[in-house]
Amino acid sequence: MKMGNKYGGRTDLKVTSIDVCAGAYLLWGTLNMLFIAQLPIDNILFWKWCLVACVYILVRSIPRKEYILWLLVLAGIIQSAYAIGQHIGYIASNHRLFDVTGFMGNPGQLGGFQAVTFIVTFVLLKKNVHSRIAGCALLSLLLLIGYSMWLADSRAGGVAVLAGLIALYWLEIRQFLTRHKRLLWPIFVIVIGLGILVFNYRADSAKARLLIWRVSADMIADKPVAGHGVGAFNQQYMLYQADYFERNPDSQFSMVADNTAHPYNEFLHIWIELGVVGLALILSMATIAVAIPADKMMSAPLVALLVFSCFSYPSYKLGLLVLFPVLFGIISSKSLFEVKYQRALGLLILSFATTLFWSGSGYMSHRRAKDKAILLLHGRYDKDAADYVTTHFNRLQPDYRFNTQYLIFMLNHPSMMDEAKFGRIMPACENWCDIGNYYANKGWYEHAEKYYKEAASMIPTRLMPNYLLWNLYLHQGRNNEAEKMALHILNQPLKVENTFTIRAKNEVRIKLSEKF
Repeated sequence: MKMGNKYGGRTDLKVTSIDVCAGAYLLWGTLNMLFIAQLPIDNILFWKWCLVACVYILVRSIPRKEYILWLLVLAGIIQSAYAIGQHIGYIASNHRLFDVTGFMGNPGQLGGFQAVTFIVTFVLLKKNVHSRIAGCALLSLLLLIGYSMWLADSRAGGVAVLAGLIALYWLEIRQFLTRHKRLLWPIFVIVIGLGILVFNYRADSAKARLLIWRVSADMIADKPVAGHGVGAFNQQYMLYQADYFERNPDSQFSMVADNTAHPYNEFLHIWIELGVVGLALILSMATIAVAIPADKMMSAPLVALLVFSCFSYPSYKLGLLVLFPVLFGIISSKSLFEVKYQRALGLLILSFATTLFWSGSGYMSHRRAKDKAILLLHGRYDKDAADYVTTHFNRLQPDYRFNTQYLIFMLNHPSMMDEAKFGRIMPACENWCDIGNYYANKGWYEHAEKYYKEAASMIPTRLMPNYLLWNLYLHQGRNNEAEKMALHILNQPLKVENTFTIRAKNEVRIKLSEKF
């Protein structure tokens, strides 16, 4: 959406092909949420979408897009300073396992954000190549941002930088290869070699992503056109993973399986939830933005973000999510038609005022419910907090972190127990074990066995669900099944040995020697 020719003393709005794709994508997402998803409307996600739309329109309305590039570089500088502060120990990390995260939740997110700002800095360097002062300053900033990326140690971020540089210098690269065709094969071999090195740098992590993508393919195959609905990945993925390992008990992926909350590929994520319709819209938008922009250089940071999206989950992190409307918004494409300024402005103000009020009120309720939940999380029962959290379960349910906590609330506070909500708890190995324990304590052994078995299939290297099944069989006097499970436990490959696994195996071994 760009300012165009004068109309009645005002400026008309030019609607571009990217604008149409963006609007169609958001519309399809909203319709999907309302009519396809089998979950309550996610108010927080709706709030995010409104924010994305507002940022996109704001960026489109700024005539000097270079200002936005400098703002992105400034954000990269701040992230770098924060990351370096964490590295030297002056600033606390945002993750208990990693020292350097910047303002993000983990190093991978920091690497993705810095990859974009690194390419943006290169774009500005190329645009200011004749300015010595600007060139020296931008080179210094490249070193600073590059150092923060090195601290983040993100493979996806490194691949994103390489893709962005190729996009930025594609014309020069193509001309060079045209003149030196004999170098094509050596370059191809080098690229393959680098790919193997990147894969083996943290092979287990790479294999875990392959497992997620393999299981995601099963989800896509079930509902390829319209998708499973917004929010369906978190609600269904682990059930599909359990089914995969039931069908493939000897899979090479068994040792890398874990609870999964992210698809590690945004395009698969879109295909799973919004179907081929949503995927086609986002790919059309990306193709227009990358292949036919008025200024080719402006598409390089977007290329970096899109490549990063193939190996990570930027839509889950607001700081990364807003990069999409910003980078799509700075790209100029062909104008399709014009809309009268007065009519467009009135419609935009009305629609966004309505949606922002709705999503904003939902967000405030969400925050209040989370504050109330903190009281329960610390084990203190507060009736007002319990009543409020229970009443607003639908608002909080899509938050996978709260979702697991709510199960703990129900199990620890009987007044909150509602078995009907078990179907809305996000599947995870530990969650299913907890629900199985609940049914076992009530004497509903068939239900308990079902949840234990499914938990065991979700992550084949977890001992707990099989140990619980073994105890269940002993309690029921099913000695033959208990003996088979005991042998399975003693021979079960484990990803991690700890106090529990050692104690449990010793208990099983002793019991097995006694022949039950």
